[in-house]
Amino acid sequence: MIRCHRPLMSVVCILALTALACAQRGAGDSQGLARSGVRPEVENLQGTITAIESGPCKHTTGRAEIGTHIHVKSADGDDLNIHLGPAEDIKELIAPLKKGVEASLVVFRTDKLPKGQFIAKSISVDGQEIVLRGDTLRPVWAGHDGGHRGGQAASGQGNGRGNGWQGGRGQGQGRGRQWRGGRGSGGQGQGQGSGGYGHGRGGQWGDPAFQKDRELFHTLLTHRESISRKVTKTEKGIETVTESGDPEIARAIQEHVLSMKARVEEGRPIHMRDPLFAALFGNADKLEMTVEKTDRGVRVVETSDDPFTAKLIQAHAQVVSLFIKNGPAEVRSNHEVPKQ
Repeated sequence: MIRCHRPLMSVVCILALTALACAQRGAGDSQGLARSGVRPEVENLQGTITAIESGPCKHTTGRAEIGTHIHVKSADGDDLNIHLGPAEDIKELIAPLKKGVEASLVVFRTDKLPKGQFIAKSISVDGQEIVLRGDTLRPVWAGHDGGHRGGQAASGQGNGRGNGWQGGRGQGQGRGRQWRGGRGSGGQGQGQGSGGYGHGRGGQWGDPAFQKDRELFHTLLTHRESISRKVTKTEKGIETVTESGDPEIARAIQEHVLSMKARVEEGRPIHMRDPLFAALFGNADKLEMTVEKTDRGVRVVETSDDPFTAKLIQAHAQVVSLFIKNGPAEVRSNHEVPKQ
């Protein structure tokens, strides 16, 4: 288990690592990665969070003096130190992170980081994704994440403060910080901001349907032995039939599939730390999906005129079958994107 977030084990460690953790730049760099055009290779890690710490950032070239790190214990027993960001900017964002929790991380490194240290792009715990940096590796607290479906931060007018993540237009009193795609509100009252697809708090940092969708998905995993699934590849995608002899599970299948269809159509992605899911949602506008209820579940037809998107559809269908076959262990795995 990899320690996905590495809290500094000591103040000495924090001081050594703060240049990246607390700044919006690479360690010792005067220019941010997004602006410089440098794109370090990202990688996926999994492990157990063993510590979460914040401390002075004396070596940072950024504006923040206090940064937050986590330590993650890998399956090989390695103690990894993960730089998260300025403590004040991310304290609410990383609230779901707890010591002893297993996490999946998307991370990257710069040449100036010591071995065993990484910068977190995103962290997933208990099915919830926390996005810290977008596809350009620009921090979300810098105003926009540059990631899937974009989004710009804005401040409303008035008193109070509301934070909403992952959304489009939002309303809020005072400062409502919002990032990435969709619709949402950071608080209630007057003022508008653009950015996040969520409502202040709730679900996946502002996705009101996230908690319900997650619970429904876990129900299906728990009862996967009662689920049958047939996948047929077509020239432009797939046709699947997913059913259960248990009436309650059959209804859960129908509700889950319709909810996922809405996410594809409305641009409300989930499970984005998995490269395959990220690629599928990134090409959602090229996908056609029809859902037909059966007596015991659903029949789904997914197609695309784009050959690559058709491959994504087929690969995703196979992974869903693996979820049913292997359960949570498969869900925690990352899946390769087909070659274009």
